[in-house]
Amino acid sequence: YELTDIIIGLLANNMEIIYVFHHIIHIVMGIYFLINGCQYFTIASYILSQEISGLFLNPLIILKNMDNNYINKKHILYIKYSFSTTFVIFRLILSPYATISYINSQNDDYIKYIITSLLVMGNSLQYYWAYKLIKYKNL
Repeated sequence: YELTDIIIGLLANNMEIIYVFHHIIHIVMGIYFLINGCQYFTIASYILSQEISGLFLNPLIILKNMDNNYINKKHILYIKYSFSTTFVIFRLILSPYATISYINSQNDDYIKYIITSLLVMGNSLQYYWAYKLIKYKNL
């Protein structure tokens, strides 16, 4: 999903560099987790669960660019509420919880600090996007 989203976003010329950075963080961590197996299953599950809100975000972006005569405003409102709900639950609550759980894990090597840094950067991006969504009244 991450790689496809980057390719489509760049081909459509509507993906800012911060979104590319976000996706690359997920790809790098995903590859690391796949290589190292089950010990990272829980943190990988939480990180991947963030993409649940994307199920509602992508249709919102598509609908935003469509002719308003063919769009049912009630459906857009449902999609927007679904996106907002899943964004808060999976990106603003579960993701920081997973990060804290990972920080408190038994591992204590240099890889832990690299992954922790990536997780903190990823969480920071989520809160930055939440700020932007609230500021522009999209959340």
